[in-house]
Amino acid sequence: MGEVQFYLTSLNCDARNLGQVIRLHWGVENGLHWTLDVTFSEDACGVRTGHAP
Repeated sequence: MGEVQFYLTSLNCDARNLGQVIRLHWGVENGLHWTLDVTFSEDACGVRTGHAP
């Protein structure tokens, strides 16, 4: 079974267009994550290991 996600928006568009908007947004997020990781070594940060939030 696939993952279910819910989105709340005031955009006036159909499901196909909303899916495209969501995928574009996550493409930007993923690109920024790479930049932040390379610049600030975010993935190497130990704050998130063990029982840290």
